[in-house]
Amino acid sequence: MNRPPRLHAVGLMAPKWGREPAAWQDCIAFDVGRGLFAVADGITNGYATADWAEALASGFVSGFPPLQQLAGSTAAEAFPGWLAATIEAWDRGASPAANHWAKELERQGTWATFAGLRTRVDERKVQWEALVVGDCCVCHVDGNTAKWVIRPDEFTDSPPLIGSRLEHRAKTQSHLTVKTGAATPGDLLLLTTDGIAEALIRHGEGINWAGLARMDDRHFGRMVSDARQDGGLNDDDVALLAVRIE
Repeated sequence: MNRPPRLHAVGLMAPKWGREPAAWQDCIAFDVGRGLFAVADGITNGYATADWAEALASGFVSGFPPLQQLAGSTAAEAFPGWLAATIEAWDRGASPAANHWAKELERQGTWATFAGLRTRVDERKVQWEALVVGDCCVCHVDGNTAKWVIRPDEFTDSPPLIGSRLEHRAKTQSHLTVKTGAATPGDLLLLTTDGIAEALIRHGEGINWAGLARMDDRHFGRMVSDARQDGGLNDDDVALLAVRIE
Protein backbone atom coordinates (compact mmCIF):
# COMPACT_ATOMS: atom_id res chain seq x y z
CA MET A 1 0.00 0.00 0.00
CA ASN A 2 1.30 3.41 -0.91
CA ARG A 3 2.11 5.77 1.95
CA PRO A 4 3.80 9.16 2.27
CA PRO A 5 7.59 9.09 2.75
CA ARG A 6 8.99 8.92 6.27
CA LEU A 7 12.00 10.73 7.68
CA HIS A 8 14.65 9.15 9.89
CA ALA A 9 17.55 11.16 11.29
CA VAL A 10 20.87 10.25 12.89
CA GLY A 11 23.41 12.71 14.26
CA LEU A 12 27.07 11.67 14.36
CA MET A 13 29.91 13.57 16.02
CA ALA A 14 33.58 13.02 16.80
CA PRO A 15 35.91 15.41 18.64
CA LYS A 16 39.49 16.43 18.10
CA TRP A 17 42.07 14.08 19.51
CA GLY A 18 41.92 14.22 23.31
CA ARG A 19 39.01 16.66 23.51
CA GLU A 20 36.31 15.95 26.09
CA PRO A 21 32.66 16.07 24.94
CA ALA A 22 32.00 19.20 27.01
CA ALA A 23 34.59 21.07 24.92
CA TRP A 24 33.23 20.10 21.50
CA GLN A 25 32.51 23.15 19.33
CA ASP A 26 30.24 21.38 16.82
CA CYS A 27 26.56 20.88 17.56
CA ILE A 28 23.69 18.88 16.04
CA ALA A 29 19.96 19.30 16.67
CA PHE A 30 16.85 17.98 14.97
CA ASP A 31 13.10 17.56 15.38
CA VAL A 32 11.76 15.03 12.89
CA GLY A 33 8.16 15.88 13.79
CA ARG A 34 8.64 19.54 12.84
CA GLY A 35 10.85 18.62 9.89
CA LEU A 36 13.74 20.81 11.10
CA PHE A 37 17.42 19.83 11.23
CA ALA A 38 20.60 21.82 11.95
CA VAL A 39 24.35 21.71 12.53
CA ALA A 40 26.60 24.51 13.77
CA ASP A 41 30.33 24.91 14.33
CA GLY A 42 31.73 27.44 16.79
CA ILE A 43 35.00 29.13 15.83
CA THR A 44 38.16 27.59 17.25
CA ASN A 45 39.32 30.56 19.32
CA GLY A 46 36.55 32.65 20.74
CA TYR A 47 34.20 33.42 23.61
CA ALA A 48 31.63 30.70 24.48
CA THR A 49 31.70 29.41 20.91
CA ALA A 50 30.34 25.94 21.75
CA ASP A 51 27.42 27.53 23.59
CA TRP A 52 26.67 29.80 20.64
CA ALA A 53 26.74 26.83 18.23
CA GLU A 54 24.30 25.05 20.54
CA ALA A 55 22.06 28.13 20.69
CA LEU A 56 21.93 28.31 16.87
CA ALA A 57 21.26 24.62 16.22
CA SER A 58 18.73 24.09 19.01
CA GLY A 59 17.14 27.49 18.38
CA PHE A 60 16.59 26.58 14.73
CA VAL A 61 14.76 23.32 15.39
CA SER A 62 12.63 24.85 18.15
CA GLY A 63 12.00 28.31 16.74
CA PHE A 64 12.31 28.40 12.94
CA PRO A 65 8.95 28.17 11.13
CA PRO A 66 8.34 24.76 9.52
CA LEU A 67 7.98 24.50 5.74
CA GLN A 68 4.30 25.04 4.94
CA GLN A 69 2.16 23.45 2.25
CA LEU A 70 0.74 26.74 0.97
CA ALA A 71 1.23 30.13 2.57
CA GLY A 72 4.42 30.70 4.50
CA SER A 73 7.68 32.59 4.49
CA THR A 74 10.65 31.41 2.48
CA ALA A 75 13.74 30.53 4.51
CA ALA A 76 15.39 33.77 3.41
CA GLU A 77 12.36 35.78 4.57
CA ALA A 78 12.11 33.96 7.92
CA PHE A 79 15.83 34.06 8.68
CA PRO A 80 16.23 37.69 9.91
CA GLY A 81 13.41 37.45 12.46
CA TRP A 82 14.57 34.06 13.70
CA LEU A 83 18.17 35.27 14.05
CA ALA A 84 17.10 38.38 15.99
CA ALA A 85 15.03 36.23 18.38
CA THR A 86 17.94 33.80 18.81
CA ILE A 87 20.37 36.62 19.63
CA GLU A 88 17.92 38.17 22.09
CA ALA A 89 17.46 34.79 23.83
CA TRP A 90 21.25 34.41 23.93
CA ASP A 91 21.61 37.82 25.59
CA ARG A 92 18.94 37.00 28.18
CA GLY A 93 20.60 33.71 29.08
CA ALA A 94 24.16 35.00 29.27
CA SER A 95 25.89 34.73 32.65
CA PRO A 96 27.43 37.95 34.00
CA ALA A 97 31.02 38.35 32.81
CA ALA A 98 33.48 37.53 35.57
CA ASN A 99 36.13 40.15 34.75
CA HIS A 100 37.09 42.96 32.38
CA TRP A 101 38.59 40.57 29.82
CA ALA A 102 35.43 38.46 29.75
CA LYS A 103 33.26 41.58 29.50
CA GLU A 104 35.21 42.75 26.46
CA LEU A 105 34.88 39.37 24.75
CA GLU A 106 31.17 39.35 25.52
CA ARG A 107 30.83 42.85 24.04
CA GLN A 108 32.54 41.76 20.82
CA GLY A 109 30.31 38.69 20.55
CA THR A 110 31.02 35.17 19.40
CA TRP A 111 30.77 33.41 16.05
CA ALA A 112 29.83 30.15 14.35
CA THR A 113 29.06 28.63 10.97
CA PHE A 114 25.63 27.09 10.45
CA ALA A 115 23.47 24.90 8.23
CA GLY A 116 19.73 24.39 8.63
CA LEU A 117 17.25 22.23 6.75
CA ARG A 118 13.48 22.36 6.81
CA THR A 119 11.37 19.69 5.15
CA ARG A 120 7.76 18.97 4.25
CA VAL A 121 6.46 15.49 3.52
CA ASP A 122 4.07 15.38 0.58
CA GLU A 123 2.24 12.40 -0.86
CA ARG A 124 5.24 11.00 -2.74
CA LYS A 125 8.15 13.39 -2.12
CA VAL A 126 9.87 15.37 0.59
CA GLN A 127 10.26 19.03 -0.28
CA TRP A 128 13.29 20.63 1.35
CA GLU A 129 14.80 24.03 1.84
CA ALA A 130 18.38 24.42 3.08
CA LEU A 131 20.10 27.53 4.40
CA VAL A 132 23.78 27.97 5.21
CA VAL A 133 26.10 30.64 6.54
CA GLY A 134 29.79 29.75 6.31
CA ASP A 135 31.45 26.48 5.36
CA CYS A 136 28.92 24.01 6.70
CA CYS A 137 27.60 21.98 3.78
CA VAL A 138 24.42 20.33 2.49
CA CYS A 139 24.44 17.22 0.31
CA HIS A 140 21.60 15.41 -1.48
CA VAL A 141 22.38 11.75 -2.19
CA ASP A 142 20.19 10.19 -4.87
CA GLY A 143 20.92 6.48 -5.02
CA ASN A 144 24.69 6.48 -4.67
CA THR A 145 25.21 9.81 -6.43
CA ALA A 146 26.07 12.70 -4.11
CA LYS A 147 25.32 16.29 -5.10
CA TRP A 148 26.73 18.95 -2.79
CA VAL A 149 23.98 21.52 -3.17
CA ILE A 150 25.61 24.01 -0.79
CA ARG A 151 29.38 24.05 -0.30
CA PRO A 152 32.10 26.71 -0.35
CA ASP A 153 34.27 27.17 -3.41
CA GLU A 154 37.17 26.37 -1.08
CA PHE A 155 37.62 25.64 2.60
CA THR A 156 39.57 28.38 4.37
CA ASP A 157 40.37 29.52 7.91
CA SER A 158 38.08 32.55 7.58
CA PRO A 159 34.60 31.51 6.37
CA PRO A 160 31.56 33.76 6.73
CA LEU A 161 30.07 33.51 10.22
CA ILE A 162 26.92 34.16 12.25
CA GLY A 163 27.65 36.61 15.05
CA SER A 164 25.92 36.76 18.42
CA ARG A 165 25.33 40.53 18.46
CA LEU A 166 22.33 42.29 16.92
CA GLU A 167 24.65 44.61 15.00
CA HIS A 168 26.09 41.56 13.19
CA ARG A 169 22.77 40.70 11.53
CA ALA A 170 23.12 42.65 8.29
CA LYS A 171 26.51 41.14 7.55
CA THR A 172 25.24 37.66 8.40
CA GLN A 173 22.24 38.09 6.09
CA SER A 174 24.53 39.04 3.20
CA HIS A 175 26.30 35.67 3.55
CA LEU A 176 23.14 33.54 3.67
CA THR A 177 22.81 30.88 0.96
CA VAL A 178 19.45 29.16 0.38
CA LYS A 179 18.69 26.20 -1.88
CA THR A 180 15.52 24.17 -2.44
CA GLY A 181 14.78 20.74 -3.82
CA ALA A 182 12.79 17.54 -3.53
CA ALA A 183 13.80 14.07 -2.35
CA THR A 184 12.15 10.69 -2.84
CA PRO A 185 12.26 7.44 -0.84
CA GLY A 186 15.76 6.00 -0.87
CA ASP A 187 17.39 9.45 -0.94
CA LEU A 188 19.57 10.92 1.77
CA LEU A 189 20.08 14.52 2.91
CA LEU A 190 23.26 15.39 4.79
CA LEU A 191 24.21 18.43 6.86
CA THR A 192 27.89 18.57 7.79
CA THR A 193 30.46 20.80 9.39
CA ASP A 194 33.50 21.73 7.35
CA GLY A 195 36.04 19.07 8.36
CA ILE A 196 34.01 16.00 7.44
CA ALA A 197 32.52 17.73 4.38
CA GLU A 198 35.95 18.50 2.94
CA ALA A 199 37.02 14.87 3.41
CA LEU A 200 33.83 13.46 1.88
CA ILE A 201 34.05 15.80 -1.11
CA ARG A 202 37.72 14.97 -1.68
CA HIS A 203 37.32 11.21 -1.26
CA GLY A 204 33.71 10.79 -2.31
CA GLU A 205 34.29 8.04 -4.87
CA GLY A 206 33.18 4.68 -3.55
CA ILE A 207 31.58 5.90 -0.32
CA ASN A 208 28.76 3.71 0.93
CA TRP A 209 26.37 6.56 1.62
CA ALA A 210 23.54 4.36 2.89
CA GLY A 211 25.93 2.67 5.31
CA LEU A 212 27.23 6.05 6.50
CA ALA A 213 23.68 7.13 7.35
CA ARG A 214 23.14 4.02 9.48
CA MET A 215 26.33 4.27 11.56
CA ASP A 216 26.35 4.74 15.30
CA ASP A 217 28.77 6.99 17.19
CA ARG A 218 31.24 4.17 17.82
CA HIS A 219 31.57 3.19 14.16
CA PHE A 220 31.63 6.82 13.06
CA GLY A 221 34.36 7.59 15.57
CA ARG A 222 36.42 4.67 14.28
CA MET A 223 35.98 5.85 10.68
CA VAL A 224 37.07 9.38 11.63
CA SER A 225 40.09 8.06 13.57
CA ASP A 226 41.19 5.90 10.64
CA ALA A 227 40.78 8.81 8.21
CA ARG A 228 42.92 11.06 10.42
CA GLN A 229 45.67 8.47 10.68
CA ASP A 230 45.64 8.07 6.89
CA GLY A 231 45.87 11.84 6.39
CA GLY A 232 42.43 12.06 4.78
CA LEU A 233 40.86 14.17 7.50
CA ASN A 234 42.13 17.15 9.48
CA ASP A 235 42.14 16.97 13.27
CA ASP A 236 39.03 18.98 14.04
CA ASP A 237 35.66 18.40 15.64
CA VAL A 238 33.35 16.87 13.03
CA ALA A 239 29.57 16.59 12.86
CA LEU A 240 27.31 14.90 10.33
CA LEU A 241 23.51 14.86 10.40
CA ALA A 242 21.96 12.32 8.04
CA VAL A 243 18.25 12.44 7.13
CA ARG A 244 17.00 9.28 5.40
CA ILE A 245 13.85 9.33 3.31
CA GLU A 246 12.06 5.98 3.41
